[in-house]
Amino acid sequence: MSDLQRSYVKSKLSKLPPVPSFSEADEEGKEQHVVAPAAIPRLSKRQPRTDDFSPRTAEGYFEQALEVNVPLATGSGSFRVYYTPPRPKAATQPKATAARAPVPLDLSVNVDSPSLPTLKPGFGLSTVEGDLEDQELPGPSQQSASPSPGTLFVFHHGAGFSALSYALTAAEITRTSGGEVGVLAFDCRGHGRTRLHDVNTDPLDMSIDALSSDLTSLLSTMFPRTEEMPSLVLVGHSMGGSVVVSAAHALSAKGFNRITGVAVLDVVEGTAMDALSVMRSVVLGHPSGFSSVETAIRWHVDSKTIANLESARISVPPLIAPNPAFAPSSTVESGERDEQQEVLDDVSSDTSRPDPKQHAYRWRADLLATEPYWPGWFQGLSSRFLSVKTARLLLLAGTDRLDRELMIGQMQGKYQLEVIADVGHSLHEDAPERTARILMDFWRRNERVHLPLKHIKKVGEA
Repeated sequence: MSDLQRSYVKSKLSKLPPVPSFSEADEEGKEQHVVAPAAIPRLSKRQPRTDDFSPRTAEGYFEQALEVNVPLATGSGSFRVYYTPPRPKAATQPKATAARAPVPLDLSVNVDSPSLPTLKPGFGLSTVEGDLEDQELPGPSQQSASPSPGTLFVFHHGAGFSALSYALTAAEITRTSGGEVGVLAFDCRGHGRTRLHDVNTDPLDMSIDALSSDLTSLLSTMFPRTEEMPSLVLVGHSMGGSVVVSAAHALSAKGFNRITGVAVLDVVEGTAMDALSVMRSVVLGHPSGFSSVETAIRWHVDSKTIANLESARISVPPLIAPNPAFAPSSTVESGERDEQQEVLDDVSSDTSRPDPKQHAYRWRADLLATEPYWPGWFQGLSSRFLSVKTARLLLLAGTDRLDRELMIGQMQGKYQLEVIADVGHSLHEDAPERTARILMDFWRRNERVHLPLKHIKKVGEA
């Protein structure tokens, strides 16, 4: 640097305002003041700690983590279910018997452990180590002799998500209802920790009929006596919205008339069908794997797939699994481990994926394999939604446009439309409190049609 340049820089630096002192914590937790040189501006940027992205379990959000063995049309499935049973205020408690008292479930179970309670057809509970013999365990068919089994919110997640995407919303519903309303969320086939047995998985049938049948079969397994099944509020996000609409029609066809409402979260047929042309590019733009669970959580938050870090720490871990093909020697540099795959303009001609051996964790759900079923998830959704014989709620993120059929239905007052601003597609994760409040208001507004007349005044006063 020449003398002229040095003189010019000094003159500029001398005109800068002095930098105020800032506090830093020493090793003993005490604060000490450090003053930066006046001529050198110092910007302090708070970096998130690594443990901010550490995974969390569902403990505290649901009471029970179960594996429910469900008989399917072909084979069977062990569905991962997260469940908090309803405890309606008007319910009469069953009389205590001197012979044998119910044994409560251990609700401190680690939901990531393979030793989860297993629910078998006929509602027998067992653990991996063996059946719990000669023990009377509480289940939906044993909970109450009340003529009113209460209301249960049943949550179906979207493609590529998991049951725990509803963890915060479900916990808020339990809190605001005082436990009166139950919540149930499950991992659908091909997702999360649900496993299928004796079912052809190449390719896995992910049609709307198969998904809807899984849901109704799960409910029939958990509540084998129809009269003891709670009233249902079916809630589905994205693909799951289409599933709960079809399931509502299927349950009505079987004579079940206690569906309080159907709520569809952030999916409109017209918008979804228009988006199918770019969905392959979106999926290919996802990382093919991750170096750790924390890295996966960080990617979901940084990419705004899930804007709520608290929710991501719970819902993301079930989306990935250890990669058995992982070879540590084949990993790339740490800065390149989880970078997104470059997508060419003509993605249809390039279906290659990065070497799976480079990632310690891989996706559980193969979204590209479900591509043939994408149109079937959304075709006819608007008409099916408007023809459900119960109350209907459409909850959207932002100002998503309605298609013509929904617009006409809205003008005719055929359904309730709600919009949550400043959230992404995973609105129930980004804004769980607001989502829960809307769902609870929807339930309260429509529950009266399923209650005996003597209870209507109490509900209105509440």
